[in-house]
Amino acid sequence: MKFLATFLSSQHAIAIGKKMPSNVPFLIIPTPREIQSSCGIAMLISVDHSAILKKAIAKMKLSNDLFTLYRCEEIDGRMFYFIESIENI
Repeated sequence: MKFLATFLSSQHAIAIGKKMPSNVPFLIIPTPREIQSSCGIAMLISVDHSAILKKAIAKMKLSNDLFTLYRCEEIDGRMFYFIESIENI
């Protein structure tokens, strides 16, 4: 399973990417069409590394209105995005 993080601005997405340790794999991707976001880029990360993403967001002191976290699930060949609370990861 993966998590997708969208941000209010591309500056936030890029800054979070820079805060991630170099040994943690993640992708900066275009925000999927199914998701409405002010920013056109998003971060895709494995659930195995979600705690590291949580720490990076905490270090930047991003308030909850500056990002949205989604749990990504493929069901019958289609990708679905479910909003998650950062506290639950």
